[in-house]
Amino acid sequence: MQLLNLEQGSAEWYEARKNVMFTASEFDNIITAKTGKKSASINKLTNKKLAELLLNKSLGFAGNAATERGNELEPDAIDCYAIAKDTEVLNGGFVIADDGFYGASPDGFVGKDGLLEVKSVFDESHVANMLNEEAYLDYYPQLQGQLLCTGRKWVDWMSYHPELPPVIIRVERDEKFIIKLRWYLRAAKKLLETKKQKLKTMGYL
Repeated sequence: MQLLNLEQGSAEWYEARKNVMFTASEFDNIITAKTGKKSASINKLTNKKLAELLLNKSLGFAGNAATERGNELEPDAIDCYAIAKDTEVLNGGFVIADDGFYGASPDGFVGKDGLLEVKSVFDESHVANMLNEEAYLDYYPQLQGQLLCTGRKWVDWMSYHPELPPVIIRVERDEKFIIKLRWYLRAAKKLLETKKQKLKTMGYL
């Protein structure tokens, strides 16, 4: 893997992401969280990637109140986790897998084996996460994708609210799921290349 020690959300971070075909936050469009089957959204995702190529700009998520809250609270959430676990959290930056066509941005590296992924959510969502021991499953493709990219053994998924107790759930590396994810990533890459070639043949590229 290649670790780029960049501040998430910086211009350099966005530039690095632009040069990678797929990122872990998009992996739920590659593989379904609950069944581990190929997602029906692969076609839509590859079209988005081609649009980015044609427009020469990122069409990433523009953000909303939830993402703004997450960006604002993330440093406090990481501090909260470090205190709760009595550990140091290093910058997650941007990680590019060895083959170069996918990558991930974990919120932090923990020790020699772990990662941290924080979700700073609103009141009712955090309470729902407190009540649901499997709340992390909605993010399973992203979490396992981060483990795939980094080679780490586990990731602590954290639901954070500044006025309520944090929810921290350790998610272990799932090799069976990762094998499927790797397979579907290759399929998505092949589909993207096929579409790109068609656009070239038609004179659009």
